[in-house]
Amino acid sequence: MIKRAFALLSVAAATAVSSWAQSGTSKNNDSVFQSSTNVMPTFSREMRGMWVTTVFNLDWPSNTTRTTAQQQQEAIDMLDMCAAMNVNTVCVQVRSQADSLYSSTIEPWGPMLRGTFGTAPNPLYDPLTYWITQAKARGIQVYAWINPYRALSSSTSTTPANHISKKAGYTDLYPTSATANSVWIDPSGPGAQQTKDVINDVVTRYDIDGVIFDDYFYPYPYNSVDYPDSDAYAAYQGAGGTLSKKEWRIKNVNDLVQSVNLSIKQIKPHMKFGISPFGIYRSSNGITGDGRPRMPSPVIGLNAVDELYADSLKWMQSGWIDFIAPQIYWSIGSTNQPHGTIMNWWVQQNTAGRHVYVANAASSVASGSWSVTELVNQINLARSNAGVTGNIHYRISSVQDTATLRNEFTNNTYKEPALIPAYTWIDGVPPLPPLVSLTQNTGLGTQTIAWTPFGSEAANWYTVAYLVGTTWTKRIVPATTTSILLPLKSSGKALRAFGVASVDRAGNSSTWSQRILDPTVIGTSIRD
Repeated sequence: MIKRAFALLSVAAATAVSSWAQSGTSKNNDSVFQSSTNVMPTFSREMRGMWVTTVFNLDWPSNTTRTTAQQQQEAIDMLDMCAAMNVNTVCVQVRSQADSLYSSTIEPWGPMLRGTFGTAPNPLYDPLTYWITQAKARGIQVYAWINPYRALSSSTSTTPANHISKKAGYTDLYPTSATANSVWIDPSGPGAQQTKDVINDVVTRYDIDGVIFDDYFYPYPYNSVDYPDSDAYAAYQGAGGTLSKKEWRIKNVNDLVQSVNLSIKQIKPHMKFGISPFGIYRSSNGITGDGRPRMPSPVIGLNAVDELYADSLKWMQSGWIDFIAPQIYWSIGSTNQPHGTIMNWWVQQNTAGRHVYVANAASSVASGSWSVTELVNQINLARSNAGVTGNIHYRISSVQDTATLRNEFTNNTYKEPALIPAYTWIDGVPPLPPLVSLTQNTGLGTQTIAWTPFGSEAANWYTVAYLVGTTWTKRIVPATTTSILLPLKSSGKALRAFGVASVDRAGNSSTWSQRILDPTVIGTSIRD
């Protein structure tokens, strides 16, 4: 309500306030005027995300021998690449095996940092804090990517005393091969509370923008081996529980998802929560009779709801998550998992109006299985569907290490900046526009567009647009940036119009504070 109450005042103030430098060689631009006619261009809305995989050093850090300085430089290189490609979000894996990529009193340091569980970076620093600080300086969101149930990929791993695998009744063994086991946090046991405690701790102490899970819930089945929770299920039945084992397992995961959504928003109401499930909810030839839908023919494959106990439709349709990003890691021309058919089905299920993103396998381009064209066509297919609002690419190093893909994103697919889609159910009220000014220094041949925040809500980003000749330049900058320096002339052409708008953490944009230096801009079709 405060933002609305000040809206008219903001417009009046923005009209009245212009700081024109009038000393030294600066030129007083009294000819600059405003118009109620908006001439500013539009900005695209699109999630452009990258998965930053830390488990097994798949993306970052590149190996366990990296010093603190080398780890930090690798992070900077990745974020600089994202900024150059106008990527607006990184999903950093901060908990991959009941470990931590940050300073924690709950779980041990992850082995990706120094090679063993529980060994801190040396010299000591907080990697998550570093990622957040560097990303935000570039206007990039950071989502904490958390694996809720995987405790150890290999049961033979050496772990310290505070690892969850050392706690009786918290974890179970599940085979990954005929001779090897993994360790999983039992979704029906006390380990689920530790997962929630970890998430709440990260949300409370770190300035992240959201929390994201991937596709790991109950483990992917191995040779039809049943998950070893018969004792827990028997105890549930003994206490009067009437659900089948399948429905009981589904409810265990549902309870976690709903609880996480409620708790993180109680801690920080602006927090976003999303999940990237396995792309096939239920095969077209899968189970029937429980009221849950099957995907259309010809889609066949593993049934996530029946085999991973991940009822992602329930989460989306109940509004427990703010976005879903199904992993559609198949090509457009796939016979049994056609990319477009799967994508369209997820959109059709979005009855709660949450955001639907597509998780894409950039790794298939890096491996040579796909061409760059295949991935670009998938992005364009998503853009052609009004129900899809962006993409998250697996993995960041797949893009970084593939020059053709990196160049395509930089020079074509993501050439123009894009705002995140607005999360209006989290916050539907836009911030107020900033107060803008233009200072021209004829002696130096420069001019400065500057702005000052206005209103009670702080901006998270600013959108800036300026017209030189017949070309608009559009930029999205972090809230710490409050000015842009330009030459007085560019290729002999002068600045004709400019504007700045405030954008909040939910993605809501204010109206423009615009200034028009050339009145012929009004009524033309220069806007793009």
